[in-house]
Amino acid sequence: MQSVAPSIKHIADTTEHAHIKVVKDPASATNNHNYESQICQYLDHLENQREMLLAYCNTQEDIVDSPAAVLDEIWTAQWGRTNFFNPNPTLPFLTFIAGLTVIHLNSSPSLHHIPIYCVAQIFNHPDLCGALGDYLNHEDVHLPFKDLHQKSYHDPSSVLTTFSVHTHPPNNKWKYGHYDAAILNVDQEAEWPLSGLQGHAVIHVHLIMHSISPRGTVNPFTNCFLMYAQWFNIVPQANGSVVEHTTGLHLLKRATCTSGSVLGEVFPLDQVRSYAHIVPHFDHIADNWFTTSNSIHFLQSFFLNKYFNKDFFYTIS
Repeated sequence: MQSVAPSIKHIADTTEHAHIKVVKDPASATNNHNYESQICQYLDHLENQREMLLAYCNTQEDIVDSPAAVLDEIWTAQWGRTNFFNPNPTLPFLTFIAGLTVIHLNSSPSLHHIPIYCVAQIFNHPDLCGALGDYLNHEDVHLPFKDLHQKSYHDPSSVLTTFSVHTHPPNNKWKYGHYDAAILNVDQEAEWPLSGLQGHAVIHVHLIMHSISPRGTVNPFTNCFLMYAQWFNIVPQANGSVVEHTTGLHLLKRATCTSGSVLGEVFPLDQVRSYAHIVPHFDHIADNWFTTSNSIHFLQSFFLNKYFNKDFFYTIS
């Protein structure tokens, strides 16, 4: 209600649609007596049907377009609440702990022993070599990752469900690649989740890499995993607000260079703090050419969805 009440005057059509779905339609299925209890029973029945469908679809590995498959793109339900804060000592380089966040890597990367210029071609990131060079030149020397694991915002002793972060290059299913957003720490004094977005940035993760030196040479980055990511800028709103007034969400826009090309940089992997869910922001009319596989690639504006997860909601709010 904190979000709905202030927004009614701006999105009357949306709230009217919600009223139809959760009040008018269920009421039409009653016997015109005791509306409240019957409507609640009707909605509860629909929710139970949904849960049964998801449970069923989780057992059907061949149903790739099921609701469960869609949810699995975001939420790694099969991991449940495995505690990655107690990493397997036999795999020291696959799990990284950064404050209240654990980053767990795939045991086997998608690409092995491949020159960086080939990676730039496969992932279609022409600025990758330059971004990596900038990082190495400015750093003092001292695998696509799959899972992010966090502790609860209110109870750090409670372990949350694991989220997957995808960094897949273009293939038959994902013509333009499959990449997810994340929260990046840019200020060592800021602590996620207590600091919220202060000292943090929203990024689009496109590549996780680990450098390999030629035989006989010393590699100062042996234990260091790096990532190539593209920046999102938070768009200021009217009256100095940081969130869009109808949705209460941060509006993001891709950061670009003066030439107009997307701005990407290389960062240490352990600066990642959280998975982030972004939602395409369309104009008044959305082009029907957009699909789930290409809208993230071609659009420039997005909402940072704080509603997909309770702990993320409290952190961002």
